[in-house]
Amino acid sequence: IQAGGADGDYTIPGGGGYARHGYAAANLSRVSLALLGSESMVARTSWVAGQALTGTGEVVFDLLVRDDGTGANHYGLRLEVDLANSTIDLKLIERSAGSAVALITSNDALTYVYGHIFEMICQIDTANLILRGKAWDSDTSIEPVDWTLEWDIVSLVTGGNYGGIRSSTPAGITNTGTYYLHFHKLILIDG
Repeated sequence: IQAGGADGDYTIPGGGGYARHGYAAANLSRVSLALLGSESMVARTSWVAGQALTGTGEVVFDLLVRDDGTGANHYGLRLEVDLANSTIDLKLIERSAGSAVALITSNDALTYVYGHIFEMICQIDTANLILRGKAWDSDTSIEPVDWTLEWDIVSLVTGGNYGGIRSSTPAGITNTGTYYLHFHKLILIDG
């Protein structure tokens, strides 16, 4: 895994059952990527906060596909946790030159509950120009059969054959000390 941010921000503690992005301040982001063989891919992971998240603003967790290896250009499935009302918006995103745009959104699609594990799957098919995503709270439901969000891509942005995760915290987060966003079972499949 290639990690972005300061050294030590991406760690695999203990027995290696999960990895995590560490934060000691607000308004930061982290990126971790792995190289695949092609630009079409399926990515899957789950995430959970290491402690209750407090404050205002949105904690963002992105499952990335077709990244260029820098974290600046990619597609992905975004879970946006609103700390004020404990709701999660789902978005399919396109990020070009470091600026992300939501292609399609499902507002308040999930409820954030501290300690729950949220599963995510994102697929990009570059031959047919389709981006798909789904997410669910695995503590209260099973994987949906259908995709939650789908988008027909008109023109591909600059990208590459990296997949991975990106997380960020808002300026209004009030957690103190070091806190972690954990991700489990990051699976990246060519094709």
